Formats: sequence, structure tokens, C-alpha cells
Amino acid sequence: MAHATFTDLPPEMVGNVFAFVGAAPFHVQIDSLTLRQVRSKSHQGAVCLVSRTWRNLAAPLLWEKIETNLSAASPSALATLVHPESGIVGHVRELEFLFDSVNMGAVEERVRVVIAAIPTDRLRTFTCHHPLNTSTLQILLQSQRKIEDLEVLTPYTTPGRPGPSDLDSEAHYAWMTSSLPDLKSIVLYIAQHTLSEESVLKGITSISDNHSKIDDLMLTSISPTRKQTTSLCGILRHDKRLPLFSNLSSLRLMDLKLGKPGDQSSLNALNLSKLSCLQMEGCNYILPFVESLSSYYTRDVGKLKELFILLPYDLEEPRNSVKAIEELLKVCPKLEALQLQMSRHGCVAKDCILAHRQTLDWLIVGTGIHESPSYFSVTEMTAVVQACVHLEHLAINMPAVNLGPITKLGTGFHPKGGFAELLASVRPCHTTFLY
Repeated sequence: MAHATFTDLPPEMVGNVFAFVGAAPFHVQIDSLTLRQVRSKSHQGAVCLVSRTWRNLAAPLLWEKIETNLSAASPSALATLVHPESGIVGHVRELEFLFDSVNMGAVEERVRVVIAAIPTDRLRTFTCHHPLNTSTLQILLQSQRKIEDLEVLTPYTTPGRPGPSDLDSEAHYAWMTSSLPDLKSIVLYIAQHTLSEESVLKGITSISDNHSKIDDLMLTSISPTRKQTTSLCGILRHDKRLPLFSNLSSLRLMDLKLGKPGDQSSLNALNLSKLSCLQMEGCNYILPFVESLSSYYTRDVGKLKELFILLPYDLEEPRNSVKAIEELLKVCPKLEALQLQMSRHGCVAKDCILAHRQTLDWLIVGTGIHESPSYFSVTEMTAVVQACVHLEHLAINMPAVNLGPITKLGTGFHPKGGFAELLASVRPCHTTFLY
């Protein structure tokens, strides 16, 4: 009796094996069009070359998620992408468009061509780093009604901002809302210098009311920081109804003005009971918002597990803001992941990090590269590393130290003093980055 070989396995089992092939990102160049399968593995392309059978089994994995720069693509490259015989668009589940051109008309036309080529209800994620007209979004939703993640700048995703088209009406937006029944993640763009707080809140409330499955929300500014006249706290204080986004588990705030002098606690407008991930990146006037968070977690245990705070260089009230972050770290639930990029504004007290020593497995602490940056001392870093017993990913910046002589490349590294003790304290991690 002949022994069974790999080719004798059922197609489902072979496909599962291919899903584990390789680990590095894979890039395919077609003329001037680069297709990047972000989740794919480095050897899946080679698998496709073995045989037609293997290609058919690996193709769904290879093209499940693609990232493409349409503005740099030649006509022949675009034709290759959308041609049915190329075997690409039929497998796409996650689509991301990048651009380096300001010719909006030509870019948007290409977006429409690609959208039209994708089979009905295939897409689950749509990301476009280029503003689109409401008509293009309508074309997308007419054929793709299973989208779960949406990131694109349109009047529909800019709460309270009137659009230029006849399609930018409440009645038409109601139809678009009904075309996104499975939406779980969305990016909303806040125009903080042209709209009233009430109109922005009305738009956000409409999204919340009509997309009850949203659990991942990103709010980002499309206004230059110096022109921001409204704040997130100011917008939310007008909410007189039940908390928004009842299933929220991830909240990302990007480049926003979070509060202004006199803003009161407004987090009652958001349902934070299920929040497990909070990110604040590049946000200014953070003091009222962070103080509100501390007040909330003092009253309620919550489910927060991941906290990412990246402060801007020109942060208002930096000293008080750092103290507010320290207080938040003392009262919030025990974290599994913590990132603090403090720019030039100093370090939080190490005890605030040690409060999470039994649960942290992912830690990044940085103060940036500036004229006179602040650092944890080697002694403080050593204490943190020794106390955090479950760390798998670690990145901490540090002052210049004597690393000792390197007598032989690769094997002759002999650190001395406190830094040697620090390195000795680092348990085997998946990632360790000291900079």
C-alpha cells in the first residue's frame, strides 16, 4: 500500500497548512503598481508557483488583504489588478488605497474602477487615504453590504459637516446607514474649526444610533491644531440622552483638542463600561479629559486593558497633564499593554507603572529626542523590568551609558555597571528595544 503524501490531503487541510507558511510581509510588483498583502507570509508567493492546484489553494490567503497605491499605477497595472483572469480581486476581503497624487478626479475614477471589479459583498474592510465624494461611497455600498471596518474621509463620516452634493442629505444618509448593517469599526473626522459643537454631536449621535454594533471608534481631527476652537469635552457635554456607542471596546483619539479651560467631566456621554483599549495620540488640552477618566475609574472598575498615550511637543499645561496621567495609572484597571510617549514633558513616576507589574506583557516608555530629554535612571528601569514578571515586549529609551567594550563582533559585548544589571534583569522577550 502506497504511503499518503502531502498532495493526497483534502484541499481544506492543505489550505490550513498554507495559512501558516512564512512570517514576513510579502510584496508583489506589477509594473508600477505595488500590491502588498499585509497579512501574507513571505513564501506564499513561492507556493503559488509550484502548481495550478497549489496556486488556487494559496490565492485566497495571498490576496485576502491588499494595499495599493492607485495614483502611481500605470493603466496596464490597473488593468491587471481588475481583470477577472488575474485572480486577484475575487479574493479581496480587506482593501486599502494609498495615494501620492493631488489629482483628485483621476484618483477617484480609479477607486471606482476597482470597486466595480470586486464581487458583490466580498469586502469586510475598506480604507482609503484620500477624500471621496458621497457618490463614490454610494457606489461602494451598492455592491458591498457586508463591510465591518470603514475608514474614509467623506461628508458621511464628518459629523455635522454639510456636503457639496445633492446626495448629502439626511434621507440619503439614512439609506447609506441601512447599507452598513454589520459595521463594527469606523473613523469619524472632526472639523473643529468650522462647526458648532451641537451639529458635530448630532452627527455623532446619528452614527451611534444607527450602527449599534460599533465597538471600535476612532475620532480624528481634520483641522490644524492652531485653528481648533471646539473640544471633544465641549461636544460631548451637549448630550442629554443615553451614553453613545453602547458596545464600545476600543476608542482612539487622534490630534484632537480634548478639552479647554472650564470644560467639565463629559464622559457620561460615552459608554466606557466595556472599553478595553484607549489611545490618545497627538491630542492637546488633555487635562479635563484625563481627569474625567480618573474620576470614572475611581467609581467603576471597568475593563481597560490597553492604554496608549502619545503626547504632542506643544502640550498645554504639561506638568499638570503628566500628574493627571499618573493619577489615571493609579486608579485604572490593571493593564496588559501600556505605551507612554511623553515627548519633552518628563517621565511618570515609576510607581505608576509598577502598579501594573503583575499584568503588563507589553510596555513602551519614551520621552523623545529633544534638547534636554528626561529619562528613567538605569536603577529605575531595572526595578521596572524586574518587577514586571510577564513582559513579552519591551521598549524603553535611556540616557547615554557606557556599554562596555566590544572585543569581537557578535559575541564580544561586555556591558559594565548598572546597565549590565539591567540587561541581566530582562527575561527572554519576544521583543526588547532599548534606545
